[in-house]
Amino acid sequence: MIKIYPFSRLFALIALLLLSAPAVTSASPLYDLGSNWYKMSASVSFRSNNSYRDRVSLYASKQTVSGQTLRDVFKPIPAYLKTALFSDQTVNPFREVFSDVQLAHQQGQLNNCPFVGVELPLNKDSQSREWLISAPLKICLTGGYQRSREPGSHVWLLQQNAQGRYQMMMESAGLIQVIDEPASGYKQLRTRLYPFHLNPGSQQACGYGSISWSYRNGRYWPTQLFPKINGCERVLSNLSEAQRFQQVERGLLLGLGQIIGRGMKRLDNGRLVY
Repeated sequence: MIKIYPFSRLFALIALLLLSAPAVTSASPLYDLGSNWYKMSASVSFRSNNSYRDRVSLYASKQTVSGQTLRDVFKPIPAYLKTALFSDQTVNPFREVFSDVQLAHQQGQLNNCPFVGVELPLNKDSQSREWLISAPLKICLTGGYQRSREPGSHVWLLQQNAQGRYQMMMESAGLIQVIDEPASGYKQLRTRLYPFHLNPGSQQACGYGSISWSYRNGRYWPTQLFPKINGCERVLSNLSEAQRFQQVERGLLLGLGQIIGRGMKRLDNGRLVY
């Protein structure tokens, strides 16, 4: 038997349902990693169904061997941050080196790509805000997950200053580390640069460079470079080990020169001289 409510009771029921429904709110703030640590490393591993696993390791001091591990802290970023990643208004010295990423965005290949991030303060005394953002570019471009020596994720370190303007502090492939040994108030960075970004489609692109960065005059500058020739014995089999190292080093120096707008050379201890 269906019970018929009087109009007054019906209106009261509707009001109660409206009040009890969850409110529509804006995107939740991203997780803030804070600044109470000496070293931080973060990585995000994606799969072809857009699922992912993230891992953040925080080390309390330079002597700390086993750090605190955080998982599931990377969350989908709000639309305005994704827009800022590719906006022409965002100052981005890495745009030329990662032109393949820019082209993929312009062609709409990243429209359905998951972008996840955390808030990562680089200078606790600054009024700016920074976000560490990651996306599975290789999966989004190929349509599937493939194991390889190349990292499947791409990383951006985006800053918004006190005036609301955006600047790309760092762009990298795969792993990024942050060291709390500040220069000009900002933490130091360690990243990797892969030759396949410098020569897209090249069959001889191999190895990578481990790079240290310090902040001065409003941006990050590379200070050390350590080339690695992993995987080069196959694609550069006609060269000796020393020649492979020289070829990878030469390509990495050219790429870094594109980023900072000037040439440089690498000393035997890894230090970069402009």
